[in-house]
Amino acid sequence: IPEWFYYTIRFQNMGTDSAVNVYITDTLDQDLNPQSFEMVEASHPYTVRMWGNAVLFWEFANVFLPQESVNEPASKGHVTFRIRSRSNIA
Repeated sequence: IPEWFYYTIRFQNMGTDSAVNVYITDTLDQDLNPQSFEMVEASHPYTVRMWGNAVLFWEFANVFLPQESVNEPASKGHVTFRIRSRSNIA
């Protein structure tokens, strides 16, 4: 069985007002096995879905991230997931 690869996607509100809803899309590399996708953690409540076999979509509804200039630590978030390759690759 191929080893797990762990990915973290970080985001931050660098705008001029609170971010009410945050959306992330990520296209998986063709060498990754989309059926092995597993969420590890996220900074805020979310929903995640996969479009086709390659595009992950996260929705953070009503998170109200403050802008960086008002509260820098609270303006950040992240998702971490793990996934296996289609075969053993370096």
